[in-house]
Amino acid sequence: MRHNAAHGPGGAATATRKQGTGKRAAITLHEAWLRNAPTASGPAAGAAAVSAAAGKRRLARGATLFRQGAEGRYVFRVLEGGIKLSRTGYSGRELVLRRAGPGALVAESMAYAEEPLYPATATAYETSVVEAIPAEEHRDRILDSKELARAALARMTARSFEFLDHLALIRLENARFRVSTWLLGEAGTLGPDPVEVKLPGPKAAVGSLLGLTPESFSRALADLREDGLIEVGRRRITLRNPRRLLELPRY
Repeated sequence: MRHNAAHGPGGAATATRKQGTGKRAAITLHEAWLRNAPTASGPAAGAAAVSAAAGKRRLARGATLFRQGAEGRYVFRVLEGGIKLSRTGYSGRELVLRRAGPGALVAESMAYAEEPLYPATATAYETSVVEAIPAEEHRDRILDSKELARAALARMTARSFEFLDHLALIRLENARFRVSTWLLGEAGTLGPDPVEVKLPGPKAAVGSLLGLTPESFSRALADLREDGLIEVGRRRITLRNPRRLLELPRY
């Protein structure tokens, strides 16, 4: 069932849903979108999927941990490997939002959402092991400790800044600058010495993370290679001089 979006008080976008009493209550456009998400598996299927994931779970490369729009009953901690978070539109195009490596928490917001629905699809981009933590249990741990609560707020704040930076990068900058910025972030250095960056997945997936089509990503790499700034292998890219990448014009 599709929901009609409307603008609620204060200009916030809202939609409506029917409750068991027959009354209608406001929900956010965010929730309405997730409930109608093209890859949502439905409440029953979603519940079965996360129940199977309880405890520790090993995921083969490409395996799905959860799908956008499914009921968010668990927070996951990455123990080994890495998880890719992405959204898919009705056009079928995938947008990679984040990569989470060992030690990172995935879907922590499910512990605080009133009606938790996973906001993205989580997929292992390499063989991975995750720990499933019931969302309510995670929330209770946080609320019982001021120290843990401060740490959670710090994580959420850092994540929001990361998303703002990511949004600005993919919406305001050209392909060449997006790719060079991502490479510098992965390299973790601005020195003059060569640094090798391992691609976390196929070039198409990295391009999606930067809001680029596979063709645009490949062209940007080719431009940087022709300028003598990088060397491109199958799954690795060598930055010949990271400092020179930092000096690229933003147009």
